[in-house]
Amino acid sequence: MVLLLPSVTGLFFFAFCGFTAMAMDSNNGVPVHYAVAGEKAAIPCNISTPLSDDQVSLILWYRVDMPNPIYTLDIRKRTIKEAKHFPSPEIKDRSYFNMNIHPPTLILEPARVEDEADYKCRVDLRRSRTLILHTRLHIIVPPGDPFIMDEHGQRLRDIIGPYDEGAFLTLACEVDGGDPSPEVTWWRGTTLLDDSFNVTPQGFVRNELFLFELRRSDLLAEFTCQATNTNLTRPRTSAVRLDLNLRPLEVKIAAPHYPLNAGSRKQIICETTGSRPRAILSWWLDGKKIGAGTTDTVSDGGNLTVSTLHLVPTPNDDGKILSCRAENPAVPNSAIEDEWTIRVHYAPIISLALGASISPSNIKEGSDVYLECNIRANPWVSDVTWQFEDHYVVSNKSAGIIISNQTLVLQSVRREHRGRYRCLAGNSEGQSVSDYLHLLVQYAPVCKLSDPKVYGVARAEVVNVTCEVEADPPDVNFRWALNNTLEVVNLQKWWSEGSRSVLSYTPRTLAGYGLLLCWGNNVIGGQRDPCVAKIIPAGAPESPRDCAVTNQSSHSLSVECEPGYDGGLSQTFHLELYNSVVEHLAANLTRTDAPAFKVHALPPGTAFVLVLYASNGKGKSNSVALMASTLPPPERRTAEEDVAAVSPILGILIGVVAVLVVVAIVIIIIVRIQSSKRLSKDSAVQDESIRCETPLKKELEDSQEDRKGPDIIPFANETEVYFTGSASEQMRQIRSIHKLAGSPTELCQRTTDTRL
Repeated sequence: MVLLLPSVTGLFFFAFCGFTAMAMDSNNGVPVHYAVAGEKAAIPCNISTPLSDDQVSLILWYRVDMPNPIYTLDIRKRTIKEAKHFPSPEIKDRSYFNMNIHPPTLILEPARVEDEADYKCRVDLRRSRTLILHTRLHIIVPPGDPFIMDEHGQRLRDIIGPYDEGAFLTLACEVDGGDPSPEVTWWRGTTLLDDSFNVTPQGFVRNELFLFELRRSDLLAEFTCQATNTNLTRPRTSAVRLDLNLRPLEVKIAAPHYPLNAGSRKQIICETTGSRPRAILSWWLDGKKIGAGTTDTVSDGGNLTVSTLHLVPTPNDDGKILSCRAENPAVPNSAIEDEWTIRVHYAPIISLALGASISPSNIKEGSDVYLECNIRANPWVSDVTWQFEDHYVVSNKSAGIIISNQTLVLQSVRREHRGRYRCLAGNSEGQSVSDYLHLLVQYAPVCKLSDPKVYGVARAEVVNVTCEVEADPPDVNFRWALNNTLEVVNLQKWWSEGSRSVLSYTPRTLAGYGLLLCWGNNVIGGQRDPCVAKIIPAGAPESPRDCAVTNQSSHSLSVECEPGYDGGLSQTFHLELYNSVVEHLAANLTRTDAPAFKVHALPPGTAFVLVLYASNGKGKSNSVALMASTLPPPERRTAEEDVAAVSPILGILIGVVAVLVVVAIVIIIIVRIQSSKRLSKDSAVQDESIRCETPLKKELEDSQEDRKGPDIIPFANETEVYFTGSASEQMRQIRSIHKLAGSPTELCQRTTDTRL
């Protein structure tokens, strides 16, 4: 096998045999053999033909620089195979002369540097002259192991790094020793990368490899520094493998192909590959990092990283950009990201506002008002409706109400339009309602109460008449006047606060009665129609009329009357029910609508006195008394009992006793009423007698004409005390009461203050 050797002056070819190479010295024709120090050196004895046993007798090896042979082969009187070997002490343990090959060769193993010399082989032939053959041995010293280091001189071995993808890397390889000087080269696998080297001042052979941009393909690639100065041995090598930090290669959001629903949790997945070490995934929404709600998993030895985002979208997320960012923190500027535009379906979001040019605090009657319903929705709304005070509003151009798309127009707005407005809209996600917008309309004062209020006032009596208006703004100035059909008189004694004014008024003559008129005025304008209060003469009410017991049962009584004149004021009706047996108040009832009463839970077969009267702010009317009794309980009978006949005389006695008891109770009641009235002042008695006498007489006359029923019998012509029962019993009771009660005037004086 022919191999190239390092250049040697005077050599023009070489051959390789075993571990020794041979060349010819062109100057003197001496063959040169090469051997590697530490390896086997072969020095041939270059005879032309193979030797036979009878041709040779002695072979001697000499080093030219030594006088004595270094190796002797004695074949005298023997065959070649039986020849005796005599190496010199210098090479005794590492030499052998091999006669079994052609040409015969002296082997030195291991070869040493000091073995380099010129050798001669002397062959003594039996029948011919002696042959002397010259050979030169050249010892090659192999280089030391390559030393790999970085640009800072730090030694590198095995796996180095990690280095960042795209980074610049310098690898230096230095080799010490070697004769001749070695070649130092860089290899990647079987590919030669760099064969330029130099010798440093320190005598090292150095080769620097520059990797300008580390690529993904360089991950764990082996870079070998090789040093060689001969083809006789394998090159000396040192190798390193590169560990790299790799950028993420790809990132992708596995997003759904349909809109999300607001408020519903959705899982969104992001995957990245190619990063070393594994990539860090992060989620961003419109440029803001999402800090929570994510979980990461790693697989495929760290090459695949999956992040799951648990997203609960809101309406505000619609149209925003969701980004998934993959980044290797070890590699600067390695972040890559994928984006997805979020589509969110949500129910309408509504806000209600006045038109842009309308000031909410400066809306006056007669102006036009625009209400805008601002809507955000996805998908868009199917309908928009309006409500005023929770009642739906429909378009009515004649009334000045116009609905156009998302706008409600109120033309020539009036105070009736004040109140709460809201708009409603719906889509496939649901129905939504806006907050209330309270529309305020400024207007001139108007009366708060539409019906005139009636005041019953006596002469020289002071009454406070209230005038209350509605107005916006509520700061109102008032004026008062009296219209008595003869003239309109302006009044002065009043005070006001806000939208309320109070007049202190006293009618002193008949002309002081009539209509009190009140007007208000604010910054919007004056009141068009005045507020009215009627001032009429007033007194105590009249007694109820036409009273009768309308229904009787074992446990209840019903009585109804017609109301008398109320005295110009609202009146209240009273019923006091007295038990005639035990002599105490059994019931006390009051009504304001009508003098009709029903009393329950009464004992059966019991006599009662019913006292009725009316009252108002000026006093009480005279009382009206009725007598009634509940029905007795039904008799119990059995099939085995014989009905006993009651003696007529015994029945009469029982009736007499019952009548006497009832009469006694009525007398006690009347006496107590009389005693109470005598304690009142004389002036009050006189006043009440005058007021009572005339209406009483009129009522008694009417009652004598109209009420001639068999069950109701009046007592004389001056009283309103009535009793119910049979005609004979009524007459006896009336006579007894007539003897005890005194004059009709005294009976009239008994008011509803009386209690038994």
